[in-house]
Amino acid sequence: MDFVIHSYSDTHTQQIAACLVKHLKPPVTLALEGDLGAGKTCFVAGLVQALDSSLTVRSPTYALAHSYPTQPVIHHVDLYRVQDQDLEDLGIENLLDDPEAIICIEWPKHRKNPLPAHTLWIYFQDLGENQRQIKFVGIDSETRSAISLLERGVEQLGSSSGS
Repeated sequence: MDFVIHSYSDTHTQQIAACLVKHLKPPVTLALEGDLGAGKTCFVAGLVQALDSSLTVRSPTYALAHSYPTQPVIHHVDLYRVQDQDLEDLGIENLLDDPEAIICIEWPKHRKNPLPAHTLWIYFQDLGENQRQIKFVGIDSETRSAISLLERGVEQLGSSSGS
């Protein structure tokens, strides 16, 4: 199942993420695909802040990973600069296998090992002027169910199209 929504601001992107996080059950991996600056970290900020508004989300590009003490825990990993063999040495592989967490992976195709079965692919396309298209693709029953619930939940947020 695919679902596409257009976001018209960072706030709107975070609202979409906040709608989604209500329907995620760990363990689940969010594979975040898109060019630099397309909205991946903004989306993760929406997930985290929906669970704990006191937390500040930072891009993991240079730190490689951040964990947020939300309920459930959210691990945010950026694999843009990491080679697969580094993941274990850096302790990142342990984060990716956390059965109690929502795992958000930017640049997931940089990981040589396959992603878990419960992976929700989210594709970000920058449309300019702080607008973006976000496409959700679920490959198993859990992620497809989350997409279906998200689709119903975002109807009041803006224009969308499903397929």
